[in-house]
Amino acid sequence: MKAKIMIFCLVVVLANIVACKSGDGDLLIHAKLGDKWGYIDRNGKWVINPQFDEVDDFSDNGLAAVAIDSKWGYIDKTGKLIVQPQFDYAGEFHNDGLAEVGYNKERDEEWGAYSYNKGLIDKSGKMIVNPYQYTELRSCYEDGEWGNLYIVVNTDGKMGIIDRTGNYIIEPKYDYMGSCIWKGLIVFSDNGKYGFMDKGGNIIIEPQFDDIEACDGDNNYIPVYVKDAWGYADNKGNIVINPQFKIALPFGNNGLALIMLNGNDKYGCIDTTGKIVITPQYDYPFYFSDNGLAIVKRSDNYDKYGFIDTTGKIIIPLQYLNVRPFEDNGLAVVVMWIESDKRAVSGCIDKTGKFVISPQYSKVLPINENLTAVETMDYKWGFADNTGLIVVVPQFDDLYTYKDIIFASQEGKWGIVDEQGNFIVHPQFDEIYSITFKNR
Repeated sequence: MKAKIMIFCLVVVLANIVACKSGDGDLLIHAKLGDKWGYIDRNGKWVINPQFDEVDDFSDNGLAAVAIDSKWGYIDKTGKLIVQPQFDYAGEFHNDGLAEVGYNKERDEEWGAYSYNKGLIDKSGKMIVNPYQYTELRSCYEDGEWGNLYIVVNTDGKMGIIDRTGNYIIEPKYDYMGSCIWKGLIVFSDNGKYGFMDKGGNIIIEPQFDDIEACDGDNNYIPVYVKDAWGYADNKGNIVINPQFKIALPFGNNGLALIMLNGNDKYGCIDTTGKIVITPQYDYPFYFSDNGLAIVKRSDNYDKYGFIDTTGKIIIPLQYLNVRPFEDNGLAVVVMWIESDKRAVSGCIDKTGKFVISPQYSKVLPINENLTAVETMDYKWGFADNTGLIVVVPQFDDLYTYKDIIFASQEGKWGIVDEQGNFIVHPQFDEIYSITFKNR
């Protein structure tokens, strides 16, 4: 049985790098000078001088969370403090105009995540939901957006839903409520059984299953857990594929669902009739890209990676130490071992498996449809076009991208370069475009 109460997202941070989502025209970039953070524009001009201990992205309402002396508040795009620093946690504003804020930061030693007494504020800082009213508060996710509805847990451990005014939509009386709303339906649990209700609290599928996996899926088949096995039910609760799997995930828009058979710790795929289309044989979950290919790995093949199509046919042999999904330029980064040199090298292949950028680099980073960054074995970055021809001689110590902005460093300072490798913002920042764990 999967743990349903808490879900933690592990973020792998490759560098201290993020830019603000305030629109491309007035994009603001986190930049650090000394030990203080501020914001620059894409021309390297300080828009908000470095004065904060930590900073976050601007929300669509024009406010960003910033930290001073370990407390978080909010500024506008001029740098003016709109909500004074006072919180241990300050999230981005949702589209409903509210932000989650919290006090009493505590670390879960087992998971390494932080928890807070959370409440909701509006853009003026007015408290809409008191942080001490509930033991837990989290926003719901529906149609690509967070907010509008919020799961709350009362002191008795019962869950319900409130709206953006703090009023109950569903009274806290359930053992579990899912924060992902799927096609207008919410997973809930009562007396150890799971079912579905709508956003008004009307029960659509009576609680009858031992578990439900529903936050995605492009058809009306829902993975359900019954008597130690997973199967699928329709949106009325009728079993359509008998429970028989150790793992069963939602169907994709290609009509396939990832499964694992009982007694076999390998992944494969079924179609909507329950027929196995791709025999379970792969070590990790795999997902198909828009080009119809998926990355797969098998331990009986020396833990090598390759690509299959939706019929299960191997399109690119399992021969690489590591691979990345295909990018918009039609290329995929692959890593392979060169036995004669006793080292790993990176390059790029097309969807037929042909090398377009030869495997000779320490790292490869696609930039756009026409340009790829490459790092030589002496740790210098340059640019190659998508035929593999070097167009900017490797010269940068480090390099990262965000949208159409290329950040590069030399001698410990960061700046911004164009596609010809010319600095349009001279290296001067100690850190730039930073992904922050902040108070999460």
